[in-house]
Amino acid sequence: MIIFSGKIENRIQAKVISNRGKFLGVSGIIVAVFALISCLIVWLIDKRLDADLIITLSIIGAAMLSSVLIFIPTNSKKLRLEWDYKIKFENDLITVVSNHQNGATQSYNISRIKKVVDYGKYYYLFLHKFDASNGIICQKNSLVDGTIEEFEELFKGKIIHKVK
Repeated sequence: MIIFSGKIENRIQAKVISNRGKFLGVSGIIVAVFALISCLIVWLIDKRLDADLIITLSIIGAAMLSSVLIFIPTNSKKLRLEWDYKIKFENDLITVVSNHQNGATQSYNISRIKKVVDYGKYYYLFLHKFDASNGIICQKNSLVDGTIEEFEELFKGKIIHKVK
């Protein structure tokens, strides 16, 4: 059994929030560019759609600007929410208890973890490949039962080391 328990450091929270923002921002830009190209193709086919095209392009421009604004880094001093978790790895099950959300509990099968990114001070476990907000943070210094070696053996072949 492996257990991580405690509050996630503010710097780690800020980094995770910024990474999620970057993912959402890039996704928004991709969708907006796709919509822009679609509008231009429609306009090339039928050039009578000028007013509708201008309105649509304005909306797409606003969506792109909003997506870019998401890239603004999060300052760890401005965070108000304290992420306090107990994460238990037992058999083929991961149980996450959110102490900051009145003990809300979620359970996942270990096979749902697509990849584990090692950022040095913490691991980020991705539940889905294309969803940056759906993951689990395991801060290394909050390991209370088991070892880092046991944890890495559990996810052998899925760990990507991004230590800077």
